[in-house]
Amino acid sequence: MLFLSLALAGLALAQEKAAPLAMLQAASCPADVGHEGHLLFKRVQLQAHSQTQAERKAAVEQAVHLGQQQKYVGGTPGDAGSYQEILLSHHNSYRAAHGAGPLSWNDQAAGFAQAMADTCVFEHSSPPRTFGENIAQGYLDFTSAVGAWYAEHPLYNGDFTMAAGHFSQLVWKSTTSVGCGYRHDCGLLFCEYYPPGNVMGAFHYNVAV
Repeated sequence: MLFLSLALAGLALAQEKAAPLAMLQAASCPADVGHEGHLLFKRVQLQAHSQTQAERKAAVEQAVHLGQQQKYVGGTPGDAGSYQEILLSHHNSYRAAHGAGPLSWNDQAAGFAQAMADTCVFEHSSPPRTFGENIAQGYLDFTSAVGAWYAEHPLYNGDFTMAAGHFSQLVWKSTTSVGCGYRHDCGLLFCEYYPPGNVMGAFHYNVAV
C-alpha cells in the first residue's frame, strides 16, 4: 500500500491561547530569567515583512545552519529546567502513556524549527517537508503548549483528523526524534518530528489509544 505522508502533525492551526500574548512579549531576550544557568537560546532575527524572498530564504538557511551546530538551551519564565529537557520530558511522558518510545533531540530539526519560529508567522511550513510539525502560540510555558497538543486525545477517531493531528504526531510510534524552536517576542513555538507522523494508512500501528 502506498502511504501518503502529510509530513506535519496537525494541519489544524489550533491557535488556542492559554495566556495573553502580551505576557510573553519582550523587547529583547534577557540572559537570565530567574533560574541559575537557565539561559535563553540564541535566535536569528528574521524581519520577514521587509525582506525580499531571497533575503528571507538566506536568513532561514542561516538559522537552520546554526541549529545544526549548537544545542539550544533556554525556556520561558513559567518553566524550570533546560529548554530541551522540558520539551523532551513532556513529549516522552505523553508518549509512554500510549506505548510509544522516548524521543531524542534532533539538532537539524531544531534548527529548522527555530527558523520557522523566528518568522513570527503562525502557519505551517510549506511543502516539501522533511519533518512532521506541531505549532503553538501564546502559551505561558512549554508545558502548557505540549499539554494542549495532547488534550486533543479525546477527539482522535483512529485516523487523521484536523481536530486531533497534533496529538497523533505527538504519540506517533515511528517518530524517534524531535527538535523545537521558540521566539519570545511573539510567543511562537515550533516542534519538528523525524520521521514524520500522520502518515495515511499507518495510524492503526502508530497511534495507540
